[in-house]
Amino acid sequence: MMSMNNRDIAVVYQNVRSLRTRASSLYLNSTTLTEEYDIVGITETWLWEGIYSSELFHTSYRVYRADRSRELTGLSRGGGVLLAVRASFTSTQVKL
Repeated sequence: MMSMNNRDIAVVYQNVRSLRTRASSLYLNSTTLTEEYDIVGITETWLWEGIYSSELFHTSYRVYRADRSRELTGLSRGGGVLLAVRASFTSTQVKL
């Protein structure tokens, strides 16, 4: 946990090696996540644009994703990162 301005922030990180086959179970567990974690970081999501963030997380999170482009890599799977931030926090995505 981190503390900012006397407020604890709970953060969790996981390398999942494919959310494509686990999307529904993640969504079902997002209720538990919202009770426990403010920020969820996930690597190796293996997601692509045909899978919507709303399939993964409840609206209590803002989801920021960087999926691996199949056109650029020629790969059908692998890569991708996701950061889900509690919607009650002020957050924005910065494109680099």
